[in-house]
Amino acid sequence: MTPSLAQRIAITIGLLLLFRLGEFIPLPGVNPDAWAALTRGEGSGVAGMLAASSGGVRRLAIFALGLVPYVSAAVLLQLATVVSRKLRACARDGERGRATMVRNARYITVLLTAAQGWGIANGLEHVNGVVAHPGVLFRLSTVVTLTGGTMFLVWLAEQITARGIGNGIALILLTGMVTTVVVALELARRRLPVRYAARPVGTRQLDERKSDLSLKLNPAGIVPVLLASFLLSVLVAVLGFFIGFESSIVAQLRPAGPTYLVLYALLIILCTFFYTASVLDPDESAENLRRLGGSLPGIAPGEPTAACLDLIVSRTTLIGAIYLALVCLLPDILIRTLQVPVYFGGTALLITVCALIDLRAQFRAERPARP
Repeated sequence: MTPSLAQRIAITIGLLLLFRLGEFIPLPGVNPDAWAALTRGEGSGVAGMLAASSGGVRRLAIFALGLVPYVSAAVLLQLATVVSRKLRACARDGERGRATMVRNARYITVLLTAAQGWGIANGLEHVNGVVAHPGVLFRLSTVVTLTGGTMFLVWLAEQITARGIGNGIALILLTGMVTTVVVALELARRRLPVRYAARPVGTRQLDERKSDLSLKLNPAGIVPVLLASFLLSVLVAVLGFFIGFESSIVAQLRPAGPTYLVLYALLIILCTFFYTASVLDPDESAENLRRLGGSLPGIAPGEPTAACLDLIVSRTTLIGAIYLALVCLLPDILIRTLQVPVYFGGTALLITVCALIDLRAQFRAERPARP
């Protein structure tokens, strides 16, 4: 890899990370916890209506609208060239015409985003608990923030295209969709209902209550991927030392090769089960439930509960292990089968997502509670 290519790849990854960071900066004047409750279905159907009318907005962040308004403006402008000779002639006027069309698309983007932002602000004001201080000032600040966020993404996409690798708009749209799936799976939980019987604690009598036992789809995080990569590199080093790095066996273990893909996937799955077993013991969890007076509905305490938890954890871990393997191997599969140049690997994506989720959790823990 040449220094120039490495620099372009680094710029692309850095700008994409900046885009992802902006998707977690909330809009000024809104209560993100109340909005999150609505989108989970804990409130009225207003959240779904707003999401549909705003192009699928689910997180009230400064980049909530993404590049959708700009893409829509470009499509509308392209359709307008069919009926307008002036626009058609401008589009065909070489580089100068292209610059004019891009400038016109930006103007239309500002109008579309402003109208959309005003509609979102107006809708949010009708949702109890979401807007701290409704009024004209909140609507204007929402319009300015969302419009500025979209236009910043337009500039960001142009920088990726000019200084990085690939088409900036396509990369930002793809990164948003792919990362959303990874974030959703990293946050996914299997919730088991738990009933705690009434029991005395010291001089107090605790009433019977219900709770949930939350099991992560991927309790091992990024550890199995790093462990599998380490084991694979050790295997290659050992084989290369004894039989030579130019041997056919070592050649089969090169990235994107079929043997490499199968072995890497198996190592990730095995490491996921191994690490999960080391951090989550069904027998210990069942004993803790029994000691606290908790039980799963229809399951006797003790060994039956441990067996039930073991079965559920095994199934959940298998799904999580397959998900980890797919995320890490998909770039290599695309490179091998479709000859698609993928520069942002699955491991880097997982590390980024896990880091952002951890930062969000720490931020929420440090944030003072609302009165």
